[in-house]
Amino acid sequence: MQAPADLNAPLPLDKAIRTGTLPNGMTFYIRKNSEPKDRAMLRLAVKAGSIDEADDQRGLAHFVEHMNFNGSKHFPPGELVKYLESIGAQFGPHVNAYTSFDETVYMLDVPTSPNGVPSGSSLCRVPSFLCTSWFGSFNPYSRS
Repeated sequence: MQAPADLNAPLPLDKAIRTGTLPNGMTFYIRKNSEPKDRAMLRLAVKAGSIDEADDQRGLAHFVEHMNFNGSKHFPPGELVKYLESIGAQFGPHVNAYTSFDETVYMLDVPTSPNGVPSGSSLCRVPSFLCTSWFGSFNPYSRS
């Protein structure tokens, strides 16, 4: 007879997923996919949603989600969407975000060069607009 499963054990990751932690504490997961061809799909999942708001802050997480696309230290107001469109991404189908009860997720689907690297030499600035413009010293990866 087989022993009962430990329901508290973490689910195993697909062996094709590479994971690590950046110096700022952000955990990343990378998995190569051949479809869609010539695209990189980036997701930034932040452990901050409506549950983290006080009564006088209702809607703040969703508001901040929208404001992150309006400008930052690395992109003047109105320039981020223009930049993403200049490298072949469309706001809506390829660049979007949502805020739910317990998370805010930013989604960037961008073209890649033939070697699989996201197009545009400035793309490395894109995820930083999310972190620098919103979080400052707040750690979005822990609920304390």
